[in-house]
Amino acid sequence: MIMKSSTNAIIIRVNFFKFTAIYSMIFILLIINEFISFPNCGINISNAAGTNRKVSSSISCYTCNSRNETDINCHDPFNPAMSKYVENCKVPKLNHIGVFPARFCVKVVGKTVDTDESLMIRACALESMDNQCGKFKFEGSLYAGCILTCDYDGCNHIDAFVDPTGRFTGNPAAVIVLPRDDYLSDEIKQKIAAEFNLSETVYVSPVDLQSSQWSIRWFTPKAEVKLCGHATVAASYILAKIKNEKNLRYKNEYNEKLGALYHEEDDSIELDFPSNEPQKIEDSEWLQQIKKAIIGDDHLDQIVSIYYSMTTGKLLIRLRDADNDDYLQKIQPNFQRLLQINTNNRIKGVIVTQKPNNLNRIHFWSRYFAPWVGINEDPVTGSAHTVLTPFWSRCYQIECNQTIKEFKAKQSSLRTGILICQLKIDHANNRRVSIKGKARIFCHGEIDLSV
Repeated sequence: MIMKSSTNAIIIRVNFFKFTAIYSMIFILLIINEFISFPNCGINISNAAGTNRKVSSSISCYTCNSRNETDINCHDPFNPAMSKYVENCKVPKLNHIGVFPARFCVKVVGKTVDTDESLMIRACALESMDNQCGKFKFEGSLYAGCILTCDYDGCNHIDAFVDPTGRFTGNPAAVIVLPRDDYLSDEIKQKIAAEFNLSETVYVSPVDLQSSQWSIRWFTPKAEVKLCGHATVAASYILAKIKNEKNLRYKNEYNEKLGALYHEEDDSIELDFPSNEPQKIEDSEWLQQIKKAIIGDDHLDQIVSIYYSMTTGKLLIRLRDADNDDYLQKIQPNFQRLLQINTNNRIKGVIVTQKPNNLNRIHFWSRYFAPWVGINEDPVTGSAHTVLTPFWSRCYQIECNQTIKEFKAKQSSLRTGILICQLKIDHANNRRVSIKGKARIFCHGEIDLSV
């Protein structure tokens, strides 16, 4: 099962203590940002490459140079592995004879401002370049794009910043690995999440030194939440890479059993989450108001049924089956109106979903709105699929007499994402949902929390 969105990650070092923060987009896409400024189209990071590598050692990097996709593997944001991989890079040095150990990998991606000609360079370098997005000159031409410098082997295969080719999809999440959960107060955790201003910032820390169990907590810019799928994919990918943790077990006050498995063969993460099957909900005044705020007063006839997951606080609105997801994509909720509705704090988010008239690879579409926790629309939502998977499993069994072993789902947000989900039964006869996805590390940088 592969979630086709993507996650980028940023590894961050804090000045007064060391930890790792990852930007992740879920493939679910994972994207990660740190404490950085976002001028215009991109990111501006000071000393993003870091200084972890010994001066005498050489870095290993992907190397290629392509204009207008003359080398398609060089441009491919998800599979550049066919590009040349140079181990222990050595490069010339200005005004010196011979070659010297490279310390950084560099990636440059852009398009010429005048002719829209694309450029992709992956190379080894002696010195760090500024990480930024914007306009730059190369061989006499003006380009709009991004430059990434990083300092660990093969890091320039990742997709950094905003790719001007528009191939990015998925959901951003920041991941911070702490030595223990109380290393940062909850107040600081929330302020960092607000500074990132992403749909989720996730904090992980070892429960103890003897086991591979990790504490995991998820924060939106406004509040801590009980569960987040795409941020868990991001965190698991990072722990697999930097801690060599392949079979992860998580816990927190809301969940005693969460798991993730790293699949080395396809570099993916498989989540093991509880199934949160929704139940039909009786109509009420506040429910009528939510329907109108989400769908619009003139389109209530599109609604087939409404369900509610008590364990997640998510409302599920099913629309009529359709030939495509065009109508679902056009929905424009009135978020201000939603926030004024008194739901007695029952609703944390609203899922709007429908299935195609004719199955063509996709089993169901969805969108997810959560202004109550500071996220008007979440691009790709793993936790929503712990509700959607058991819901659609039951619908297909009752309406189509089909038992779907593996669901392929599309989240029809502007960024979009493809998720592959399975409904499973564990050894204790409890229903679980398996979600598999990929993550990409985004870049290195520093956060300074000193006063």
